[in-house]
Amino acid sequence: MIELIPAIDLIDGKCVRLTQGDYDTKKVYNEDPLEVAKMLSEDARYQDICDKTGASSATVSRVNRALHYGEDGYALVLERLKNESEDGSANRHE
Repeated sequence: MIELIPAIDLIDGKCVRLTQGDYDTKKVYNEDPLEVAKMLSEDARYQDICDKTGASSATVSRVNRALHYGEDGYALVLERLKNESEDGSANRHE
């Protein structure tokens, strides 16, 4: 009987798949839907989003649909993050 032991490779805090352990062939699996939504709201191209986040085009499409036709959850979070960032910037300059 063969015992299989699954392994997860992490590089720079991101889940990756290596081809035969070769770090030069890593494929990043780091789907962050909020990062995808942020990039979509900045009119980034799907391919650029996939390349930067590791999200599949299907994930980008789902987030895009939720961003434009959903219940405004992503828009609300992005607005709050923007406001927090602006408030933090204002507090640092006081």
